Amino acid sequence: MQPWRRPRPQLTEEERAALDAQRLLAAQEREAKAELKNDKKKMWPNITEDYQREFWIEQYRERHAETLARSVDIYVDKIEKLEKSEAESRILDILTKITFVENNLTVNGAQTVETLFENLKKAPSASGDIPFKSIEELSEFLNSMYLNFRKVGDEFQNIGVQGRRWIQFLKNELDKGNKVDEDNFHDLYEDFKRTIPAGNAFALHEAPMDFPTLRNIGNMIPVFRYSKFALF
Repeated sequence: MQPWRRPRPQLTEEERAALDAQRLLAAQEREAKAELKNDKKKMWPNITEDYQREFWIEQYRERHAETLARSVDIYVDKIEKLEKSEAESRILDILTKITFVENNLTVNGAQTVETLFENLKKAPSASGDIPFKSIEELSEFLNSMYLNFRKVGDEFQNIGVQGRRWIQFLKNELDKGNKVDEDNFHDLYEDFKRTIPAGNAFALHEAPMDFPTLRNIGNMIPVFRYSKFALF
């Protein structure tokens, strides 16, 4: 192993279940925000660095009740002996942490984990102490949320909505037993682009900005393995 390459994080079953469950909500929420911005509506306030956990929980419960319920069912199905109320609490805890970090990265741009931690500590808070007690805890969270954040060099950035959808598209292809390799990579992306609503020129190019190559996807996303010019 090259000395500058860190090993991929090994996710527990609980972390995998949480990722499966939160993916539905997080992707939908970001798409909803984008649509609201385009329509000049005010369902969510302008993005700020503030820590507003209770407000965000209220918004998820009110505006995405059906999706939240499905996410809870996914979580409970994968983690035995867990009450739905506890599952919902864990999912909302993850989602509010994601929102807090995403907003800071949106406002301040890509940051090292050390700089991000300092900026999160400075954020105005309507919800008490921030949810990360140390740089190590924040780093572990960022690395585990690989569908939301990616590391370029020493800095973390948000992953766009289409970048996440592209990863899910490829995972679905592999789950169906289809090949994903360098030979059909660009053809698959053309198929994926057809799933993007017409009229959104930026969205057509968003995923390649997050994941420019197949090797890049294999190296960045722990659920994949890149070998012999193919994704597994």
